[in-house]
Amino acid sequence: MRYFLYINVLIPDFMKKNVCLRMAMMVAVMLPLFVSCDKKEDEKKEDPAGAIEAFVRNDDRWSFATISLGQYSYTYNGNPSEGPLEVGLDIDGSNNFFLRYDGGQGGEMPERFIAKVGSVEGLGYIETVPTSGWAARLAVQPGCGYVIRYRGSENQRSYYTMDENLERYARFYVIEWMTSTTGGIIGAKVRFEPEWTPTK
Repeated sequence: MRYFLYINVLIPDFMKKNVCLRMAMMVAVMLPLFVSCDKKEDEKKEDPAGAIEAFVRNDDRWSFATISLGQYSYTYNGNPSEGPLEVGLDIDGSNNFFLRYDGGQGGEMPERFIAKVGSVEGLGYIETVPTSGWAARLAVQPGCGYVIRYRGSENQRSYYTMDENLERYARFYVIEWMTSTTGGIIGAKVRFEPEWTPTK
């Protein structure tokens, strides 16, 4: 013959109220966490359709990313003309970004500047132009976004002039390092959007 023992635990009314109150507080604390996670997933920003990927080797004058900034008008020796505006994104031997002119063929371009936006998930998260931090050279950092600024007022010569109000931008993002078979860093893989128009 088997015997079963049932124990009925009686909980006073005031304890029941405390238990219910604690459970309600836990739900109130946890619910925003789930909502915020769903919201973050919904707000994921895709890279623009015109984005381009490039491999840029360090300390190699023939390996750079040519970034178009559109067409522009200029005067050369008194003759008005129009042509493509390009910069070459390069990496030096110390793994710093810097810019070259004429798409990279004409040497270093120290008067054009780069600013780091910081850690981002892709190009879509680079929306505004930085107000500070502009430099001729900046360290390469995977997972970070950058903005290139080109201003006409910085490129006036006696034989060559352009619109002083000209201002063009491009944005790029460092995907990852490029490494050799021995594990050394030989450059970086970047994704950029040419002729970028900031939203703000």
